[in-house]
Amino acid sequence: MYNWFNHRKNHLIGQTAYSAQFIILEGPIQPIKYAMKTWMKRIGLVVLVLLLVVAGFAAFIQFGGMPSFEPIELDLAVEVTPERVAKGAKIAAVQCMNCHMGSDNRLSGMHMKDVPKEFGVIRSRNITQDKEKGIGNWTDGEIFVFLRTGIRKDGSFAPAYMPKYPLLADEDIYSIIAWLRSDAPPCNHRN
Repeated sequence: MYNWFNHRKNHLIGQTAYSAQFIILEGPIQPIKYAMKTWMKRIGLVVLVLLLVVAGFAAFIQFGGMPSFEPIELDLAVEVTPERVAKGAKIAAVQCMNCHMGSDNRLSGMHMKDVPKEFGVIRSRNITQDKEKGIGNWTDGEIFVFLRTGIRKDGSFAPAYMPKYPLLADEDIYSIIAWLRSDAPPCNHRN
């Protein structure tokens, strides 16, 4: 067993200075090593817990899918006036046509080529008055709720790349709806 007094006595007599250094270093190192091991275990445990939380959140996002909601019914009938149609055309030129304008110069949807490949293939929807492929069967209230919240008439939620307009003035949304209901060539599905 280590005897500090014998080493101290040897140092004083003039044996090795190495023994004296060994005495000074040996005592405090053992508790530091033990404390470091304890802290490393704790840090490792915290890192492991954080990794599990992140992995769980990623799995929830991956397998949870898009949320769905109860469809919101709004009784609304927008009056189509030339002023609203003109204002709606200006708003739609900025907000709708970049994504929804197809190769036929109608709002028939298109392949979004600017989206990175990591997101997959994304096609914008047909928002013409076509009753089968477009929004011809949607009421004015359903279009209003969709533009305001992103909730479709079946309760599904629009993807993140489709803008929602919770702060847009009601009159501006009425103008967009009036333009979509007008006979303007981009909105009309007929040739």
